[in-house]
Amino acid sequence: MINLSDAGQLKSHIIQSGYSISGFATQIGVSPATLSLMFNKKTAISPRTAKLIVDELGTNFYDYFQIIVEET
Repeated sequence: MINLSDAGQLKSHIIQSGYSISGFATQIGVSPATLSLMFNKKTAISPRTAKLIVDELGTNFYDYFQIIVEET
């Protein structure tokens, strides 16, 4: 499972990069609702979405996300 480690920092980076949250969602090909749910920690983050975010921002995965391995 992938968790967002610091929603505020990620939102700030998106805005500093010249995007609105909605505009950024459109740019990376996800719905604004998906980002909203992610920022509010109400949905899991897919590896694809996390990669789209860090690739567009030119950052490292671990700047904003952490991988949680659940024991079964």
